[in-house]
Amino acid sequence: MFERALAHSQRRETRCALLYLDLDRFKKINDTLGHVVGDEVLVEAAARLQQAVRSEDEVARLGGDEFIVMLEDIPDNDAPARVARKILSLLMQPIMSEPHMLHITASIGIAIFPEDGRDATTLLKNADAAMYMAKHEGRNNFHYFTPAMAEKEEDRFKLEIDLHTALLNDEFMLYYQPKIDLHSGEITGIEALLRWQHPQRGLLKAGEFLGVAHDAGVMRDITNWVITESCTQLQVWLDAGLQPGRIAINIDAHTFNSSDAYDQIGRTVQITGISPHLVELEIPESGLLEKAFDDVFWRQMVDLGFILTIDDFGTGESSLFRLKHLPVNMLKIDKSFIHDIESDADDRAIIHTVIAMGKSLGLMVLAEGVENHQQLCFLQEMGCDQVQGHLISEPQPAQVISEFLTNKPYKTQLDIKVTERC
Repeated sequence: MFERALAHSQRRETRCALLYLDLDRFKKINDTLGHVVGDEVLVEAAARLQQAVRSEDEVARLGGDEFIVMLEDIPDNDAPARVARKILSLLMQPIMSEPHMLHITASIGIAIFPEDGRDATTLLKNADAAMYMAKHEGRNNFHYFTPAMAEKEEDRFKLEIDLHTALLNDEFMLYYQPKIDLHSGEITGIEALLRWQHPQRGLLKAGEFLGVAHDAGVMRDITNWVITESCTQLQVWLDAGLQPGRIAINIDAHTFNSSDAYDQIGRTVQITGISPHLVELEIPESGLLEKAFDDVFWRQMVDLGFILTIDDFGTGESSLFRLKHLPVNMLKIDKSFIHDIESDADDRAIIHTVIAMGKSLGLMVLAEGVENHQQLCFLQEMGCDQVQGHLISEPQPAQVISEFLTNKPYKTQLDIKVTERC
């Protein structure tokens, strides 16, 4: 179909556009309502796509929840955008699947012949890259392909290939960063932070590759490795008579479903010999949107003994209703609000509000990204419970943290803080 359209455009010296469309979070419909309902949604989505285009345009489903639209003889570069907007508008209309009223959105990538590719394979690849950019920018959106995307997508693909062998080659490692109680001055826990010693790119932080790992389908394996490694290290510290508090592990809630609560997380911790009460699971606030507040996953984790913390708080869209019902113990204020706390009155107001809200809900509040004594002093005056950041300790290998737990250099930092005034 594509080859015919491209040949037609070449003969007539016209241009055409390929739209690569992916339904956002469609997997959630299949997982929660079943594949029969999922199939109904796909059929309805296909019908709406056909409504959005001309009779001479082509619509096809590649597989799963991915569709292709080929627009022939486009008059200008804005024409694909007009069609994309129409598609998004039609897809956003409710879909009735008794007894459910479903709402779906899509992400669309646009590639234009001949400038973005002269063959179907290249156009598909480039439209796919543009679609991922639309997803990255928030979904329910469209994006045109640019040459920079091709380079970025190629780099991403290479990284994905390397990820599949990183575990086998023992290239991952953990750094650790302590958390300090502002009232007692004692360590309350240590967060395990993933690093990748890439053979060519050097030491990579988690943010540089976890998005690729998620798309590559290796997040479960990586998470299980992190749980095993961090809990084993916690046991080493405890056996040495040290007091590290709880080990904090970052969890991508979207990767796990309710049946995984014990099999994929609880059992892994159990094998290391560590009690779940000594393990704190940090769930990014943005990840809370992927799983309903009443999903049994949350309650199962708490029933097993795990402590739940909302990470990066303030950067997502949590509602008070969700916070009220989620069985969490702590809110972790994102470091972006701490960075300018000395000079930005708005940041101080936000932090003050979050602390007050947390306390009203019976939650502990921790501020991450604390880098100087003035920030520390502000947070203590506001009633913040715990802090984490470079002022106390940068993320360090386990051996350095062992010395930190033994010598407690942070005590000096806290003593300085007490004698200083904001």
